[in-house]
Amino acid sequence: MENASEFIPEKRSWLKNRLVLQVIFLVVVGPLMIFLLGGLYAEMRWSQRSFYEAPFTPWLITAALVLWMPYRLTRKPLENKVANDPLAKVVIRATKLHFEKDMKGSGVILWAMAALLGGLLPSLILIPITSPNTEMVWFFALPMVLGWRFFIPQWLENREVRNALTVTAKLREFLGDDIGYYVAGDRGGIAISRDNQTFAFVRMDKKKIAKSGTVAWNDIRKWGERESVANTIRAIGRTTTTEAIDVMSYNGQEHNKAAQNTGLYLEYDLSDLENDRVVIPLKSYQAATWSKIMSRLKNGELASVVEPEFVPAARVS
Repeated sequence: MENASEFIPEKRSWLKNRLVLQVIFLVVVGPLMIFLLGGLYAEMRWSQRSFYEAPFTPWLITAALVLWMPYRLTRKPLENKVANDPLAKVVIRATKLHFEKDMKGSGVILWAMAALLGGLLPSLILIPITSPNTEMVWFFALPMVLGWRFFIPQWLENREVRNALTVTAKLREFLGDDIGYYVAGDRGGIAISRDNQTFAFVRMDKKKIAKSGTVAWNDIRKWGERESVANTIRAIGRTTTTEAIDVMSYNGQEHNKAAQNTGLYLEYDLSDLENDRVVIPLKSYQAATWSKIMSRLKNGELASVVEPEFVPAARVS
């Protein structure tokens, strides 16, 4: 079986190394906690209260995050579930590689989201409760910001992997062990039987399968690449926070809609005239490769395979 890792060298992010994460949490959060606790101790001493009355819950939260977050980000529950399934392992590997490339340059956005979830929201809740001892907010906010910064991309990646595994399972349901060439992602996938006579396809809508089925090669009339452009908008001039969030939400929906309509277009001959075509959501380069596969099949030039082969195995850049 062709493995995606044979085409792209292993580039595991240093942020997913358990030792590195523990050092980050200890070096960054530890001194800040000591500094803030020193200020809190001085304040409590000024008010002639006992040091032992200081709330140590934040320390426990910080210690728990130091121990738990690296484990949470480095464990591989999905990979462990499919350890004996070569087909699914290749799909997971490819999905992770795609995700890492798509997330490049998103560091500022991730920090902003982490600050919002881990900093602003706890502050709005805790400041009225702990006032005037607002130093307590930082005990909760700092570790939570760091936690969200690492948790958000991991959550997004796992969501894409689960969808890709759903697609793979559906393709296998249609073709069984007869899968030849195939490709599967978080939005959809396609596979062809080893005798090159039957195609199976899956189209996802968020977490659910929106459309799936099999088509005989002799029934396919047209195919090709299709790319949809997101109809985004941009705020001009000064805008409120609510308006900015509305614009961001709208643009996100438009990008998702465009991605759902970008991929491989198939038109096939069926008696149902309203259900004779489908766009299989794939990356642009994946759709281009599969368009070539079908052209080669038409010309009798497509090589046969003995085992499932993930194509294309890597992004062409």
